[in-house]
Amino acid sequence: MKQLRLFVHAESSVRSGLVVCVLICSLLGGILIVRGTAHGETAGTQCVHYTVPVHLSILALTTYHVATWLCYPQTPGRTVQLLVHGATYSHLYWDFSCPTCQQNDYSYTQYMAHAGYATFNYDRLGSGASDHPLPELVTIQADAYVLSQLIRDLKSGAYGGPAFQKVLVVGHSVGSAISVAEASNPALVSPDGLILSGFIHFVDPAELVKLGTNIQPALLDPDPRLDRLPGYVTTIPGTRGQLFYDPDNVEPQAIVADEATKEAITDSEFATFFTIEATTVSRNIHVPVLEALGQFDNLFCLGTFNCVNSGNVQRYEAPFFSSQAQLQVIIIPKAGHDLNLQENAATVWYPQALQWVQAHT
Repeated sequence: MKQLRLFVHAESSVRSGLVVCVLICSLLGGILIVRGTAHGETAGTQCVHYTVPVHLSILALTTYHVATWLCYPQTPGRTVQLLVHGATYSHLYWDFSCPTCQQNDYSYTQYMAHAGYATFNYDRLGSGASDHPLPELVTIQADAYVLSQLIRDLKSGAYGGPAFQKVLVVGHSVGSAISVAEASNPALVSPDGLILSGFIHFVDPAELVKLGTNIQPALLDPDPRLDRLPGYVTTIPGTRGQLFYDPDNVEPQAIVADEATKEAITDSEFATFFTIEATTVSRNIHVPVLEALGQFDNLFCLGTFNCVNSGNVQRYEAPFFSSQAQLQVIIIPKAGHDLNLQENAATVWYPQALQWVQAHT
């Protein structure tokens, strides 16, 4: 029996506590699909969990597995948004839930599903439910190669679900750098458009030092989920509020939930981040690009660079892109680095992202 390159299973820990399983077994391929109530799933939205095999480069022989979630409304449609989370996060950045908050509409995946768009969310290698390779192997370039395989699979249906005509890649922070690395490499599968949030081609040196003083080896973290990760780093407990948020526009319980679900990143990813962020490789991108930045982004905009005026940011970023990118820059008011977790995410940031998606599908 031919071995397929896809393994699909249900989320091992269904956070809602409700599990409704439908088992479908294909005798030809041995595929097992389990449907369940996934994290963040609401009425009218279907979420299916897939585990997808990937490689770190064209020459790498070792197979790793990436945990993914396809969420869509009544039908998947012809366009999917492939979501790439940032450093020390998992797929929960895009499907964030805060039951103890006064509001609980932080989920980008649910917002887009309600607007009629499918999303394909995943834990990057080294995060969440995905495999954790040796840290020196997980670089921005390896992440980009994995992303390219996911784009290809989404267009062909090789991951086990429907095939999509268009794949828009939506990144955050380090996830945006990975998206740039992928889309600018002509040897990889090109997406049909890019949304880059929490990312510009500038990092204030003072803010970079501040970030460095607020991270530590994951082995030192009291969270038992992280103490098994030699060579990985994470934020020091209690620092995420000052690093990632505009404090005047965030619910305290959202920061608590963020701290409780934080992940780690490899030293190699941090080191190779600057081979993308501080260079002009993005000029090789030939698909439409939207950049979204918080007005008070703690990593980019609170030092020598001012993000209040979107026109100034547009003029600064324009030389880093080709004319084919049709670069558009938006500034989200009252937002820090983590646009999705600010109180105005669903009222200011998501509607603008949706407007751009609608214009490019």
